[in-house]
Amino acid sequence: MTIQEANQRLESYIQQAKSALPASAVLVLRGQSKEAPCDDPSDNGAKGRLVADRGYQITGLAATGISEYFSALRSWAQNNNYQVLQEKQNPQYLWLEKRDDGFRLALDSNESGELYLNGSTPCVWRNGTPEPAG
Repeated sequence: MTIQEANQRLESYIQQAKSALPASAVLVLRGQSKEAPCDDPSDNGAKGRLVADRGYQITGLAATGISEYFSALRSWAQNNNYQVLQEKQNPQYLWLEKRDDGFRLALDSNESGELYLNGSTPCVWRNGTPEPAG
């Protein structure tokens, strides 16, 4: 998989996760989508790969429904082949990983009642294969 394909898949997963939330939810991109070196990969794979991530603030939802939004995303995740990596309360946080490809999503809240949906790709080669040594 190339980094471009990984970015496209990540965006697709983020949009799918958004579908678990009320229709009034709006995703507002925070900053730029980023690509960073994966030079110290946790999978003990080769150096030189990249990881991409992006984050959105979720607007258009009532702060009083935060617990329900987390429950809805947790249920969606269980039905869509994700495992929970970490879950916290006060403020709420839910970190998910897709079982078959390692893409990760996180729903995060803060004391101000703001919600954020973030995603990251596994380590991939920019062009899908290792760069030639040179």
